[in-house]
Amino acid sequence: MQVFTNIPKYSELSGLYPEFKAILWDMDGTIMNTEPLHALAILRVIEKYHGEVTFSETDLEHNYRGKTDTEVLMAIHARGYLNQLTPDQFIEEKDKFFLDLLPQAEPGTILNEGIKQLIQELASNNIIQAVVTSSEKLLTHHLLKHLDIFDHFQMITTREDTLENKPSPLPYQHTMGLLKYEPNNIIIFEDSEVGIQAASGVTPHIGVAKWY
Repeated sequence: MQVFTNIPKYSELSGLYPEFKAILWDMDGTIMNTEPLHALAILRVIEKYHGEVTFSETDLEHNYRGKTDTEVLMAIHARGYLNQLTPDQFIEEKDKFFLDLLPQAEPGTILNEGIKQLIQELASNNIIQAVVTSSEKLLTHHLLKHLDIFDHFQMITTREDTLENKPSPLPYQHTMGLLKYEPNNIIIFEDSEVGIQAASGVTPHIGVAKWY
């Protein structure tokens, strides 16, 4: 496991992992910094059902960063809000607000230019790239297209594609099975404990993204 506080270059990755042929990317918090948008969307959901609340975007962003949607909802339930919503209902409501907010977001505020350059450099060196995310397919496709990087990924695995999501290794196992690469040929980039746990079940080559 290698921690990256700065976005690496292709040459650095090929030096660390000379056998790598493919990269599996986590999305939120790794490819892009969507936490502020997710926090604002959650705040809009809470306001819809409760009016003015004690939550702030900063509170939501910092306290629930790296948590699953279900974990976030349970924490919000504990504070007396959104008890009428199931996890699936919460995700549906949050995603609606997120998609409404997305067109107003400048790509440069979500995607670090260094990440875009690395993705393009990997593509030019014939490295296979896939996104493996617990986000929904509609949200994922909209984000990648908004940031003009959708076409660089040969495969996109979202929460609808497997019976279990992270921290289960199943999303990564599913993706690797379709790509037909051995674990030593794969690098997985993750930023959260949940994602790292999922990645640890499939490859020894994990890049911990700490650049956001």
